[in-house]
Amino acid sequence: MPKSETFFWNAYARVYDQLLRTIPYQRLLKKTLDHLPIGAARLLDAGCGTGSLLNAARARHPALALHGIDFSAAMLSLAHKKVAEAVLTVGDLNAPLPFPSDSFDVVTCINVLHAVSDPGRTLVELNRVLKRGGALIVSSPSSHARIAPLVCEHAAVVGWSRTLPTLASVALLVLFNLLIVRRGRSRGNRFLASESVRHFLPGGELELAYANQNWFLCSTKEDL
Repeated sequence: MPKSETFFWNAYARVYDQLLRTIPYQRLLKKTLDHLPIGAARLLDAGCGTGSLLNAARARHPALALHGIDFSAAMLSLAHKKVAEAVLTVGDLNAPLPFPSDSFDVVTCINVLHAVSDPGRTLVELNRVLKRGGALIVSSPSSHARIAPLVCEHAAVVGWSRTLPTLASVALLVLFNLLIVRRGRSRGNRFLASESVRHFLPGGELELAYANQNWFLCSTKEDL
């Protein structure tokens, strides 16, 4: 991983958890957890960041064995503070995953694929470590992703009088997300249109999430 990328994501870790204050992100976490298969024993969150999804999964499913992988040491440090019992691994999703095949009942990958060099190759690896019959839950910004709808969805719930102070306090977070969108579009292959999603993930029902700025898909191993 280039040093510039490592610096960018380690810096992003400092403000990343401000997302937890936003309604669209809260709803995205809930939507992901709602799709966890009943009886799942082991979960891998690929690109786990600061561990927000792992922490939410622990609260809802205390018996679930939690695993996370991320290349940012700063992100994983924060994740460990939230979910000390999770098994956290430093790893690059652009490379083969350091797990045996058929290891997990569910694999999640939320708001991550836009940051990898080859989404198709990464999805093949996520599928490899998934058990037969397991669930792969993936969501990522679509090709038309914008920041404004996220702000409007938040305001629709809490009102503009409470949204504007929140925007002031998360200004750095908004700036990072604008940079992510710009970087992704300049590279041309990170934000996937629906037909590209279907090429990589032919099974499952394609939905919209995150104020309709993300595509969201849950597939079983048999579908892929």
